[in-house]
Parts: sequence; structure tokens; C-alpha cells
Amino acid sequence: MDRIRKKKDKKKNPMINKEIKEQYILREFELKFKDIFDFVNESIAISDKDDKLIYINDRYSELLNYSRNELIGFKVIDFISEDFKDIFIKENTDRELGKESSRYEIAFKTKDGRKVFVIISAKGLYDSKEKLLGSVAILTDITQIRDMEKKYHTLFESANDSIFLMDNDIFIDCNQKTLELFNCKKEEIINKPPYKFSPEFQPDGMTSKEKALIYITKAFSGEPQFFEWLHSTLDGTPFYAEVTLNLIELKGKKYLQAIVRDITERKLIEKVTKEKNEMYKQLFNSYPLPTYAWDYLDDDFKLVKINEAADRYTEGKLRNLLGMKASQFFTKRGFKNIFEEMMMSFKAKTSSSSELIYTFLSSGRKSYIEAHFAYVPPNSVLLHTKDIGERKLAEKQLGEEKERLSVTLASIGDGVITTDINGNIVIYNKVAEELTGFKQKETINRDINDILNITDTISNERFEFNKLLKFELSDNLILTNKYGKKKEIAIKGSPILDKSEKTIGSVIVIRDNEEKKKLEREILKSQKMEAISILAGGIAHDFNNILTAILGNLSIAKMEIENKDSNLSKIIDQTIKATYRANNLTKQLLTFSKGGTPIKKTTSIKELIEETTKFALRGSKSKSFIRIAPDLWNVDIDGGQISQVINNIVINADQAMPSGGNIIVDAKNEIIEESIEEPVLSGKNYVQISIMDQGIGIQKEFLSKIFDPYFTTKQTGSGLGLSVCYSIIKNHSGRITVDSVIGEGSIFKIILPASTKTQESNEIKENIGEKPLLEGKTTSSGIIIIMDDEDYIQKLLLKLLNRLGYKVIITGEGKEFLKVYRNIIKSKKEVMCVIMDLTISGGMGGKETIKNLREFDENVRVIVSSGYSNDPIMSDYKNYGFNGVLPKPFSINDLSDLLRRIL
Repeated sequence: MDRIRKKKDKKKNPMINKEIKEQYILREFELKFKDIFDFVNESIAISDKDDKLIYINDRYSELLNYSRNELIGFKVIDFISEDFKDIFIKENTDRELGKESSRYEIAFKTKDGRKVFVIISAKGLYDSKEKLLGSVAILTDITQIRDMEKKYHTLFESANDSIFLMDNDIFIDCNQKTLELFNCKKEEIINKPPYKFSPEFQPDGMTSKEKALIYITKAFSGEPQFFEWLHSTLDGTPFYAEVTLNLIELKGKKYLQAIVRDITERKLIEKVTKEKNEMYKQLFNSYPLPTYAWDYLDDDFKLVKINEAADRYTEGKLRNLLGMKASQFFTKRGFKNIFEEMMMSFKAKTSSSSELIYTFLSSGRKSYIEAHFAYVPPNSVLLHTKDIGERKLAEKQLGEEKERLSVTLASIGDGVITTDINGNIVIYNKVAEELTGFKQKETINRDINDILNITDTISNERFEFNKLLKFELSDNLILTNKYGKKKEIAIKGSPILDKSEKTIGSVIVIRDNEEKKKLEREILKSQKMEAISILAGGIAHDFNNILTAILGNLSIAKMEIENKDSNLSKIIDQTIKATYRANNLTKQLLTFSKGGTPIKKTTSIKELIEETTKFALRGSKSKSFIRIAPDLWNVDIDGGQISQVINNIVINADQAMPSGGNIIVDAKNEIIEESIEEPVLSGKNYVQISIMDQGIGIQKEFLSKIFDPYFTTKQTGSGLGLSVCYSIIKNHSGRITVDSVIGEGSIFKIILPASTKTQESNEIKENIGEKPLLEGKTTSSGIIIIMDDEDYIQKLLLKLLNRLGYKVIITGEGKEFLKVYRNIIKSKKEVMCVIMDLTISGGMGGKETIKNLREFDENVRVIVSSGYSNDPIMSDYKNYGFNGVLPKPFSINDLSDLLRRIL
């Protein structure tokens, strides 16, 4: 009954019976071949039609590093690397569609995460009705082969020689060096024959194609080929090469591997050595650097030749050492490294160079030299030496200059800040510290917007620097520093670019605008002085002419009075004194004019400072303390003008201390490295004079006007004293400044350019304000010609000279004078003297007239007179052809004394 029931059950479950049957067949196959599978060296696996493993041998388990239990029952695809699963699925699908067997390459993932490459040979297992039941696969591990191929490819691509593969006579692959050597792209060389990259003919006359096919045929026969070949690049440029051809086998097929090395340079050297030996000798001897030829001999070198430069350089001493061994010559003198480098260059068949401190054979002098070693085939080395002591010194100086530039950046007068691309601070100089209140260590690597608090006073908006590229802003900007103090500034920003024009940061310059405004005030002040100089010169000239008439007439009036003690005589004396004081005022006015140009002499200013200071304080309650550097430099100055400057400032200082006090005068040398306010002063030597008082001080609002003409805070002041000082110092290419604190005092600072000359004269003529009148005495008579355009001056001179006993002829300007003078000479009358006015309105003046007169008469005595008493001609009259000088105003005694001296 049981048997009958089982039969019935089979009929009820045909699918189960079918699966049992399929499993049975596969099991039979496993048992039949199990011993063989375990015996073979390959990995073998049997899987059912669902790709599940039902059998594996030990090699398969070892290959994947899984145990048998971890593999049996699992699908094969679960162990295949992701990038190969599609191949595996396709092969299985092809087998289901009837493909009986297949062979393909895939990669498995091992248990420890490695990737193993295998070649699978798979065959389907079928039942009697040719239905696929499963498959059996044999796995061959090719991981090592793949690694070797990868290594070979790396070597292939990184080789220093050109390497390419040929199928028969066609290029099928090449490395990067090949493309560089032939100057082409890969697609331009692949599928081309080698003779396409050769000239039509080789040096021996054979065509490149014919000769190449001979070498290729021999190499394919198994005979390696090594030969020289004339190749050419893609653009036709020829070059010599060494070529090695070897037969190789890849995947069962034979190919040729070619290794090509460029030997153009070597061939050129050989050619020069062989064919141009005489030219080489000439070049060797004419080479400007000392050159030594060494031949290799038994692991040493022998000195065989030196060129003419080397012979001169060693003063002929090395000529006697020809044949000496290099090891002996260099090692004994402490230069073993030279010998070693020479040997290295020879063995490597290359060139090299080094720098060292060398002791010269001829003189024992030590200096840096640059030694160049060049290999010369077949067995020589050339040594070139170059003395680079001066270059090394220049490099050192350049390094020092870079350091000075770095220091300059740190001490520059503007705040300088640099940032990186993110706006973080990289450099922050000293002035930036002073402007912002932040120290450098507080700012480095911080965002610039955290440090700089700058607002526009009009929009009341704050700047965000990371939003600005290139900008320059100078108005309405306020910087609030770390402590809340505000300052008006100007800013400028620019990007920092690298070599590729890419922005890598920014540089921001901050300038204190208060200094700029101070400079603007100085410029305005200078313009005011220029404007008033034109007016002042004309006024002073005309005023001096008037004073001349007054003083001259007073002189005559004085002489006419018989009672010298009378009241009238005293009144005349007082009037004369007043006239001299008026003359002092015109001298101050002349300082503003072109006539105030200083007549400079190289002077030691020590004595001038001391005498002028003491003279100015004579009878004063104040005391002077004078401190002068013992090595004080000389200066090129007009002594009278600089004395006037010191006199004016010292008197002002004394007047600022009604009850008396101390006035400190200090003089020292100063070198101005850089001046932002006045760049023209930068980089020069100066003498600085400081005059400091303990007076009431000057209010801040007056400091900017203190040097303006006619500005004064005194009720009785003229307002010209400090203006004169300013003009004088400016005309001396110097600078004068003032600082003051109310209730504490003021300090005036004067800087004058130092002179490189030795002292000419140190005479300081004290201004005699009031000159006593003496009775004029005449000792001779004759004709005196006057040239002056002012009627009252003409009449005055006529009276004065007649009084002195001279005959006088009056002329108005140069042309008239010259005509009159020629007529007098023709009439054979004697001209004792000529008095010329320097400046004639609308006519020829004294400067032009004297030139014409000297051409006519070299011996005539000529006196120049002018109201421009500070004109250069008045101080240097002899160089202009005059015999004497008579500044206006003058008295009869001045005129008489001068005539006595020159006649």
C-alpha cells in the first residue's frame, strides 16, 4: 500500500520529482569527477541553473578566501566585483540560450577585500533532452599577470627613452617620450611606418624605407638589432638616434619593440672632435674663461691642456704642471670634492657645476669660483672656472637691500596693510599700529573689517573692505581707532596678483589727512609769498630811491649848518637815523623779491649762531644757552640773511617772555631718510637749528598763519619778521617749522642743506644802522657821468658831486649814455668815473650797458648803484665788470669814500 501511495504522490507532484532528478544528475556529475577536481591545480565550481554553488574544490575556496560552508548554496554573482557583474550575467544568459561553453575574464571580491582577476572557462551541464541543468566553471588566477602588465605599462610610459611597438612595420603603440621626441600627437604616429618619420635618404645613401625594412626583417627573425638612425620630427627637423629592435610575444602574437634614444648632441660632439679639431683648438684658446682639459687614465685624470685664459690666470705657473694627476693636484690642496665631481661627470657622461671658495695657485688669494665640468667623448673632461667673488658680493648686497626694503616698509610714513584672498591680515606696519591703536600681534590673521573702523561722514556708512577691489578715497573719511579716537584719513587699495594675474590678496594704504592738509597749507603759503615778492621788490626799489634823495639832501643840509650843536642839526641827525631805520624795512621787503636771492658762501655757521644770538639779546632779561655739535657740517648760505633769520626768531622769543627766561639754541647734523611732507628733502644731509623759548606760546589757530606776510599778534609789529625768515630759508632750499604749547613755550626748527665744500669765509658784518655823517673832502676833480632814470636822483647826484668838486654829465638810460660817452672821448676829455643805476625803467640798465662800455673802453672806472641792494650783481659786482658798488640809499660820505677808493 505504501508503495502504491508513493506512486500516487509522484503523480501529484511532477515538479518536485523533476527537481530531484536534476539534483541527482548534478550529484552524479560531482561524484564522477570529484577526485579529478580535487587533484587539479585550477579552481573548479559547479553551480545549478539558478547560479547557486553546489560544489567547489579546495583551490576555489582558497582563491576567494572563504570556507566551503560560506560558499555552498550562495550565488556566484554575489562574489563578483561590481564592475564585472554585467559580463557574468551576459555569459550566463548566452548559455541559457544555447551557448555551450565560454571563456572570459572577470574579477572576484575575496573575503579580505582584495580583488582577484581570473579567466573563467565555463561549460553548461545538460540532461538527456539537452536542457540546461547548471554549469561547471574552471577559474585560472591571472592577478599576478595583470599586476605585471600594470607595472610594465608604468615603466613603458615613464621610461626616459622613446619606446614603441610595431606590428610588422607599423607603429601600434608608443609612450609619452616618443611623442616628445618626434614632436607629434599619438594619433599622428599610430598606424604609420617608422620611415615616415625619417628623411628620404640615410647618411649612407640608402633610402630610409629600404634600410628600415632590412632591420625590421632581421629583428622578426629573432636577431636583435642595434644601430644608429637619422630620424626626423613631424615638422621635418632631423635628429640622430640609437635604435634597439627586439622581438617580443604578447598574447601569442609576435611584435617588435623599438627603443630610441636621441644622440644628436653626442653625434655633434663626435663630428666636432673628428672633423673640426683645429676649430676646437682655436675655440679652446679663445674661450674667455680659464679652461683645463683632463684625460681619464686609470681611475684618475691627467692634465693635458690649458687655454690661454687659464695660462694668464695662473700667471704661467700651471703650464709647468701639465701631466699632473688630478687626484694629486686637488686632494693635496684640500679640494677633494672637485676631483670627485670631475669623476662623477665623466662616469655619468654629463655636465655639472658647483660653487666653492678656492685658494688661487698664483697669488694665494681666496674667492668664490664657479666650476663647470663637461664630459667630452671619448675619455676627457673640460673644467671651466669663473671667479664669482664680485657676483657673490652683489648677491649679498641685494640681500641686504631686500632687508632694507623690508625695514622701509615697516617704517614708511603711511599705514600699510596687506591681506590674503579671504581678507585676513598678513602684514601690518608700525604706522598702521599708530593709526588704529592695534598692535601687530593683535591683527595678524584677523579679518581686516574687525580692525579698521572707517566711515564716510556724508553717508555715515561703514566700509566693508572685502567688497572693494581697486579704490582710492580721500575725502570725508573718518577712522575710529581702538580707543574711540577719530582721525581724518585717506585710503587707497589695490589687489595683489600672482604671475597668472590671479588675485591672491590686497594691499591697503592709509594716510593721515592732517599731514596732507598741512602740506596744502605750506603750498598756499608759498604761493602767497610768490605773489607778494613781485609787489615787494618794486616797492623796495622805489622806496630806496626816495630814501636816497632824502638821505642825500639831509647830508647836504647837515654840511650847510655852521653850528653843529644847534637844534636844527639835532633834528637833521634824528631824521637821518629814521631814514636808516626805513632802509632796514626795505631790506626786509627785498627778501620777498627776486632781488632777495641769497649770495651764498660755504660757511661754518657756529660763529654766526653765537654772535647773532648774543647780539639780539644784548640788554635783555633773557639768557641764551647755545649747544652746537662739535662736528657741525658747513653750509652754503648768505651769512647776512641767515643772521637776520636767527636775529628775528631770537627777538620774538625774548618778546614772548616779558619777565625774561631761557632761550635754548641748538645746532646739530641731521640726515633725512624720507620726508612725506616734502619728498624733495629726502635722502640728504642737513644742519638743523632749533630755537626754543619758555614764553606764552602761540595759539593753535595762529600756527598755520605765523609765516604769512603782515600777520602779527603784536600791537606794534609789522608782520614781516617771520615772513622774511620763511622766504630766506626757502631761498636757501631749507625748511622752517614751528610748534608751540600755550603757557609752555615755542620751538622754531630750521634745516639747511649741508655743504660738501670747505669754508670760504666766515665774516659776519654787523649791520650799522646809524652811520654818523662826516664832512666830505674832495681830492681830485674831473668829469663824472651819471646814468639814472629818476629825476630827483639825477639832481641829488649833481648836487653831491658838485659839492665834492666834480663836473657832472647826466644821462637817463644806456643808449643815451653810450652816445654821450663816445662824444666825450672823441673830444679828448677825461672821464674820471661812471655811476650807473642797475635798473632803468623802459631802457637799457647797468648790466647790459657795462658790457657795451667795456668793449669800447676797458679802463674806465664804473660804479653800480641800485635800490635792489640784495641783487646778486651788487654782491658780486667785479665779475660783472664794475669797479665799485653804491647801494641806495647813500649819504654824501658814502659817495665820497667810494670815489676815494676807486679813483
